[in-house]
Amino acid sequence: MIETRYKKIFDILTKDYDFHTASEIAGEISVSKKTVQNDISELNPLLKGAKIESKRGKGYIFKITNKDDFSYFLKNNWLNYSFEETDFNNQAYRIKYILMTLLFNKAYIKIDDLSNKLMISRSQLKLDLNKVKEILRNYKLSLESKPYYGIKLMGDEFDKRMCIKKEIVQVNPELIPNLNDYYQEIESIRRIVIGVLEKYDFNIIDIAFENLIYHLYVTCKRTRQKEFVLIGVRDILNLRENREYDIADEILSEIGEEFSLSFSEDEKAYIAMHLISKRNLNNDNKNEISKSVDEIVVKMLNKVRDTLHIDLTHDLDLRVNLGLHLMPLIKRINYHLTLKNPILDDIKNDFISYEAATLASSVLNEKYKINISEDEIGYISLYFTIALRNRQVDRKSKNILIVCNTGKATAQILKAQFLNEFRNYVNRVNTCDLNKISKENLDSYDLIITSVPIEANTDTPIIEIGAFINNKDVKNIKNFLNGYDMDKIFPRDLFLTDLDLSSKEEVLKYLTDLINQKKNLGDDLLLEIKKREVLAPTEFDNLIALPHPLNALSLDTFITVGILKEPIIWHRKKVQMIFLMNIAQKKKEDLKDLYQVIGDFLTDRQRIMQVINNPDYMNFLKILGLDSK
Repeated sequence: MIETRYKKIFDILTKDYDFHTASEIAGEISVSKKTVQNDISELNPLLKGAKIESKRGKGYIFKITNKDDFSYFLKNNWLNYSFEETDFNNQAYRIKYILMTLLFNKAYIKIDDLSNKLMISRSQLKLDLNKVKEILRNYKLSLESKPYYGIKLMGDEFDKRMCIKKEIVQVNPELIPNLNDYYQEIESIRRIVIGVLEKYDFNIIDIAFENLIYHLYVTCKRTRQKEFVLIGVRDILNLRENREYDIADEILSEIGEEFSLSFSEDEKAYIAMHLISKRNLNNDNKNEISKSVDEIVVKMLNKVRDTLHIDLTHDLDLRVNLGLHLMPLIKRINYHLTLKNPILDDIKNDFISYEAATLASSVLNEKYKINISEDEIGYISLYFTIALRNRQVDRKSKNILIVCNTGKATAQILKAQFLNEFRNYVNRVNTCDLNKISKENLDSYDLIITSVPIEANTDTPIIEIGAFINNKDVKNIKNFLNGYDMDKIFPRDLFLTDLDLSSKEEVLKYLTDLINQKKNLGDDLLLEIKKREVLAPTEFDNLIALPHPLNALSLDTFITVGILKEPIIWHRKKVQMIFLMNIAQKKKEDLKDLYQVIGDFLTDRQRIMQVINNPDYMNFLKILGLDSK
């Protein structure tokens, strides 16, 4: 049985009996706002002793009008509306069901048995299994087929657990038998973890906390099934040096008492890895950093600065934290050990931090003649995430003067317009009449905006606009505040659509040949891109890949966009849209706004699909928010 949307809406409204908007409910249950409104209008007549009221501006609220009638309704009627039988006519549901069946079975499963269970033909099951294989490929898992035996899931236990967590537990818990037991167990785990983390004064962000709860639930479930992770003695010894191991030990001890389970040293180490990957990376480690390690860190930060134009070379906290992290990492390198990173996919969603970590890791690759694993790059990425968050506060630094000759009211309207468009860029905005401009210290401003021609003895840039700020003015001012022209970053003649290419190699060859026709960067372009691909795949979720040269070759920063007719497998993930980035060699633009635009787009599948389904250049700029003309 699976939960109906009625039950999901009911649960949200009765969780706190407070107002919830249709948009808020829609977001929680992954449907449209209109669907929520329709469901509530259908649900209301079914309720007895209660009703759902709406109030403009506040949303919906659940109210009990008669306790006895409502109690009777819950006991006798509500079950009929809150659950429905499994729907094997729905392919999406079948795929998740097949996935769960494979993940939770050790033995081979016969094709006939599975098709009979699902009440579908063998040919339809084959189509469903192709979809399942696509999902499994994202987790480095595969299906093994054996004559007369059937099919069986193959892969590392780490990867199986990540798949269970992301595909079943986190998004489709209704597939889990005994759903009430699932919710009770989750709440018990949450209570235990909160207590232990408070005891150790160990802080993690909310999203990381919820992920930890899900991973602990999966650990319990797999332990009951006698499916265990294997860490290795040396990794366990390394992990025992961290306080996260003590925290993991206590969490699992309390969970073990609660659920009558016993956890191995490997399982404790596994949870310790999660904690290490989720912790707030404060410098509470007093170990001394050797000169040789510090020199490596400096080279890593220089590599990031020179390639991505992100200058973190003066960030002392980052330098110290990377140094402290490198000391045990270098030991693992020397012993040919790797720490598994349980939340690598989550980390990679922060694409610019992960890219910075990948480039930084290339310094280690060169020094130690190895290829640092994606798991280890993920841990390094966490330090860059913290550093870049701390750096975001530097942006509001511009002091602006607005000059006007049509009265105080017009000046205030211009100021309000300006703040509406550029609030995130500025520190202070002043207005001035033209006849009083001689009294202003113009050199104290970063930019002067004027609606009338002025002649002034100042080095401060002056941008002349019309009576009010129009779209063209917005574009010119934004280009100045960014330090570069965002439109030129995405040239029209390098926005390529309807590409009929079938492999990563074909795509890269086609794009680099075209770039060389336009920009003449030379044969090294493809070679440098391939060098970067060797470090770690440049594929991301949501059908996106972001290849680029390991070492910059271009005089200007620009991005080639390629959209394929059909998705291809890049490394393990499907890709249909390619952003081939070329960063300028010598121009040291601050590209944080560009990375923010790309990062926001990268994680928004809806906007990505809008571009893929309507691959028009102006539509693309509009969806990215760069169409100020």
